[in-house]
Parts: sequence; structure tokens; C-alpha cells
Amino acid sequence: MVATDGVWDIMTNQEVVDFICKRMKHTVALDKIGLDLLKACKLPINPLTGLGSDNMTVIIAVLRYKSEKNAAATKGAHPATTAATTTAGKTAGAAGKQGGGTRAKH
Repeated sequence: MVATDGVWDIMTNQEVVDFICKRMKHTVALDKIGLDLLKACKLPINPLTGLGSDNMTVIIAVLRYKSEKNAAATKGAHPATTAATTTAGKTAGAAGKQGGGTRAKH
């Protein structure tokens, strides 16, 4: 999972992992998980300063692997990958636009 600082300002690494894993266990689509995560991190506009939420982008990728038993049959094959990119409520596939200033989190 990669996200811009707007997410990390609100949630810890573990909170993000728990948030994503809980929804993946219930087979929620990755783009929906990304939107839900951004909504959870959205701050209301401050009436004194007029400032609100930071620009936020999140990329969630699921790397699938084959068991050792099946690996011999597909030697040299690349693992399957699923990804969703979500930026401020807009979703694109793995080839979608990515926001700048991202940093990786484990």
C-alpha cells in the first residue's frame, strides 16, 4: 500500500493495515476500500482557517503467488497482480494516474 501524507497524518501504519485487511476478508473491491480509506481520513473544513483535508492518493496492490507445488509447473511466470489507485474520490485501474509525493508504507 502506498499513500500520500494526508493518509499517514491521520492513521498509523497498523491502523491502515487493519482497515484494509478487514475489508479484504469480506471481499470488498480494492477501489471501494481505497475510497473508504480516504473518507475515513477526510477532515472537516476548519471554519477559522478555511482549510480542510489534504490532497490524498492511495494505491492498494495485492500480490498473489503460486504455491511451491504449482510453481514448478509455471516456472519463470510473473506473479499475478491486482491494484487500484484512488485519488480524492476518483478511482482508476492499475494504469491510472498516480499523485505525486507518495511514500511507501509496509
